[in-house]
Amino acid sequence: MVKPLANNWCNLNWSEWIPLDSDIKEFKQSVSSEPGFYRIRATNQDGLFYIGQTGRNLRERTRQLSIHTFRKVTPWNDPHTAAPTLWAYRNEEGFDFQVSVAVSHLQDTKRQCFEDYLIYCHRKYFDFSPTANFGVCHPLWNKPSNKKAGRIMDKNKVKSATSSLSAPTNTNQFDSLKWIGLNWSEVLPFSKFKPSRESGVYKITDGKKLLYCGEAKNIHARTNNYNKHSLLKNAQISCAEMIGAEPNHLKERETDMIGAYYESFSEAPFYQYTGLLHK
Repeated sequence: MVKPLANNWCNLNWSEWIPLDSDIKEFKQSVSSEPGFYRIRATNQDGLFYIGQTGRNLRERTRQLSIHTFRKVTPWNDPHTAAPTLWAYRNEEGFDFQVSVAVSHLQDTKRQCFEDYLIYCHRKYFDFSPTANFGVCHPLWNKPSNKKAGRIMDKNKVKSATSSLSAPTNTNQFDSLKWIGLNWSEVLPFSKFKPSRESGVYKITDGKKLLYCGEAKNIHARTNNYNKHSLLKNAQISCAEMIGAEPNHLKERETDMIGAYYESFSEAPFYQYTGLLHK
């Protein structure tokens, strides 16, 4: 398996690493203005700190992250959701950051799924997630809201403990009752499915391929209306409880599901990131 810091990771052509706080001249020379993927690493840490994607302009997106990471005052959750976490680690731990990008012209839904695949591959290689993905902040700081909502980034009174789930196991067969190392319920038509009210993940299939992966604090509340959806008349559903799971853990397992499916079939779940199931 190719190391996630390598220039040919996941068959992409990654640029050389440059300091995240490089001046605009260096960004113009080293960072493409095309769409694609970007990765951030902390120079004194193993593994990646953040993995992201943009359908617009890699240089613009990573410059946004740079500017707000190196602000003198705490940043908001916009225009870049990872900036508060990088800011906190820079100020608390003295971290320096570097950035590398890879151009990709995948359409939006496939690009978003490939981002999940990159995070999945990182989790399989290092057995942990990139530090700043999944909404995780520094243990001493909370995540702020967007600027419009006005909830500033505050220091916690008590140090929080945010962990990363271990890498998934049994990743090959999405129809297995032990897929991703979870205990899946029987796959049933929506008319016969009695969803759990616990937190966990779920998968929707048509018997041959995966249509959608999801996560929820309450599986019943999230999936209750799917049986009325016109696109899912012949679909089936199964869920796996993750009782008491933290929000980032639910998102990790959802990402594992998407990444594992992509690894096996070189395609995304059919309705993933299309928005069609939420209309």
